[in-house]
Amino acid sequence: MAGSPLMLNIHFSTCSPTYYLICAQFKKNSETGGLLGQQSAKELEMFKRTLMTTNIKREIFSGALKLLHSVFSFFALKNDIQFWHRNDSMEGLSALSVIISFVCDIIVALYIFDSENVSWLIIFEIAIGLVASAWKVSKAIRIRFKRQYPFIELDNAKNYVESNTRKYDHIAIKYMSILMLPCVLGYAIYSLFYDKHKSWYSYIISVAAGSVYTFGFIMMTPQIYINYKLKSVDHLPWRALIYKSLNTFVDDVASFLIEMPWMHRLSCFRDDIIFFWYLYQRWAYRVDPNRPSAWKAPTPEIESSEQEGGKKALDDSASGGRANTHEGPARRR
Repeated sequence: MAGSPLMLNIHFSTCSPTYYLICAQFKKNSETGGLLGQQSAKELEMFKRTLMTTNIKREIFSGALKLLHSVFSFFALKNDIQFWHRNDSMEGLSALSVIISFVCDIIVALYIFDSENVSWLIIFEIAIGLVASAWKVSKAIRIRFKRQYPFIELDNAKNYVESNTRKYDHIAIKYMSILMLPCVLGYAIYSLFYDKHKSWYSYIISVAAGSVYTFGFIMMTPQIYINYKLKSVDHLPWRALIYKSLNTFVDDVASFLIEMPWMHRLSCFRDDIIFFWYLYQRWAYRVDPNRPSAWKAPTPEIESSEQEGGKKALDDSASGGRANTHEGPARRR
C-alpha cells in the first residue's frame, strides 16, 4: 500500500576464495562469450545461484546427467543418420511421420528462440535436430525442382507407393488428425483468454508449440499402426531408438535441472510413452534375427546353407533316379 513502510532485511557474509575466483573467471568468460553470442547474463546468475544454494553432490549429479544427455544425444543422432544413409527402402516406414516430425521441429525451434532464459545446450540440440530432420525428409520423399509453377514437386519412393505402407500411413494420419483437431482448437481458445503473450506472433508460436508438446505424441502413432498391421518391427532403426530411449530417461531427470520452458519439459515425459510402446511391439513381434525378411537381405551363412541344402537335394534325387533305372530291368527279369 502507498505510504506503508517497506521492511527489507539484508544479510552480509563472506565467501571462500575458491568461490570468488570461480565467479570472477566465469564472469570474465561470459563477457568474452557474450560478444560472440555464446553466453548470457542469465547463465551467469544461474551459475552463481547454483554455487550458493546447492551442495557439491547435487552439482556433480547434475553434471553427470548433462554429460549422459549429450553422449546419448550424439549416439542417437549418429545411428539415426547412419540408418537413413544406408536405407534405400521406405517400405514399413511412415513417410508422413517424417514430414510431420520436421514441421514439429520447426515449430519447436521457433518457440525456443522466442522464449527467454533458455540454455544454449537446448538451443544447440534443437538446431542439430532440425538439420537432421530436414535431411531425413529428403530421404523419405523425392524433391524435384521445376521451372514452372509450383516449382517444387514431391514424389514418394516407388517401394513406398507400391506396398501397403502408404495405405496404412494415410489411415493412421486421417484418424489421428480428426482426434487432434478439437484438442488443438480447445487449447488455442484457452491460451487466448487465460495466458499472457508478448505479441500475436508469440501467441501463434506458443499455441503451435503447446499443441506439438502436449498432443504431438498422437502424430507419432502412425509408425506404431504400421508396425501393428505388418506384424513386424524389422524395418525400424533400433540402435538409434535404444539410444533415444536411454536419453529420454535422462531427460526426465535433467528437465528439472536445466532451464527450459515447461512445455519442453513436458515433452520429455511424453516420449516415454512412445518408446515403451515400441519396446512392447518389439517383444510382441519378435522374430529370428537370422531369418531374411522383406527389409533385410539374407546373411552369407544362410545363403551358403541354402545352396548346400539344394545341392544335397539334387544329388539325392539324381542318385535315387539312377537306382530306379537299375532296379527296373532287374525286376522285369
